[in-house]
Amino acid sequence: MNQTALNKIYSPKQQSVLRFHYNHPYYMLINHGAVRTGKTIIDNDLFLDELRRIRGHAKCKGIIDPLYIIAGASIGNIVRNILNPLTQKYGFEFKLNKYNQFRLFGVVCCCVGHDDIGQLKPITGMTAYGAYINEGSLANREVFDEITKRCSADDEFHAHIIVDSNPGGPQHWLKTDYIDKENESNGKIKCFHWNLFDNPFLSQSYKDNLVATTPSGVFYNRKIDGLWATAEGIVYQDMSEENYIDELPNISRYFVGMDWGYEHYGSLTLWGETTANENVYVLIKEISARHKGIDFWKKQAEWVLKSYGYGIPFYCDSARPDLIKEFRDIKCWCPPIDKSIEKGIECVAERKKARTLLIYRPGINIYDKQQAVYVWDEKTGLPVKVNDDVMDSERYAVYNHDKRKGRKK
Repeated sequence: MNQTALNKIYSPKQQSVLRFHYNHPYYMLINHGAVRTGKTIIDNDLFLDELRRIRGHAKCKGIIDPLYIIAGASIGNIVRNILNPLTQKYGFEFKLNKYNQFRLFGVVCCCVGHDDIGQLKPITGMTAYGAYINEGSLANREVFDEITKRCSADDEFHAHIIVDSNPGGPQHWLKTDYIDKENESNGKIKCFHWNLFDNPFLSQSYKDNLVATTPSGVFYNRKIDGLWATAEGIVYQDMSEENYIDELPNISRYFVGMDWGYEHYGSLTLWGETTANENVYVLIKEISARHKGIDFWKKQAEWVLKSYGYGIPFYCDSARPDLIKEFRDIKCWCPPIDKSIEKGIECVAERKKARTLLIYRPGINIYDKQQAVYVWDEKTGLPVKVNDDVMDSERYAVYNHDKRKGRKK
């Protein structure tokens, strides 16, 4: 294939990865960095090439069923990130058996989730000819280590482990124990760092929009620059006066966030979608109080139901199922919620930057006070767990309402 044709298929960074793959014996190849850069696309193609290489070696050795490991945060993630794109690109049809295995090019591919130690069983004792680890930073360390130990088929074959990952904090084990030790590995580990601008196939308008809507600070460092960055400072750096309104717009739908508390504040936040644009959320009323039992909060919930109608979703902290039952007893609809901290904060931060999350100033109580002290803990990479009650209530409501509606941010 000539260079002109190659440039239509692969970016310069992807071509660099290909050249290294074909010309160097390595143990682990790690592509890490920003989103939408083409990391997984090139890794998917390397995976196919690995299967052909394994099949050729196995045929010479008389091995009927060589094994290969594909790992992702879950089986569903493997299907979404690897198998479905390969189906769309090349027309493969993947049918997983009851052991989550499929055969391609004469190689048995064993799919395993890597985010939980409980998912180790399918590969325990296995001898594999290589592995493809998708979303490496999400892997449980013990599962990751076990996968690497399984890749030792025979002395005549150099097993390759391909890893792709978005960045996390700079103290993440994948960064400190693998990426940072590339130069000490004698060529066994090769790492390629990617940023958003490594992908020439994305339109400039898409890149501009992604840059403009990505929240400042750690989210920008990781999503755009592809850096393993520390979270520090104020969590919602892009909040400004433009997010506040003094008059309520017309509202089409309502929803509620609820963070339980007693010694610290409990917080109920009432939200609405504007009639003009249902993608704009407004904090209509914030009720925060200390030393109040469930009877007090039931009265607040009853006020919401009587004032705004039944059938409103109450996104309540699932840590207190006994209190959720009390709410359900008064006919509150309390669906299960996702309490993911980083994803939830990113969702809220994106909305605050895009001004699709507005605060009705007359309706708030301690919202501003808590937001002002809502800061990152540099040791944990998560917000400091002090005076965060309203922020939790906000996150439960906004993130889960977005997920329930299936809305793309």
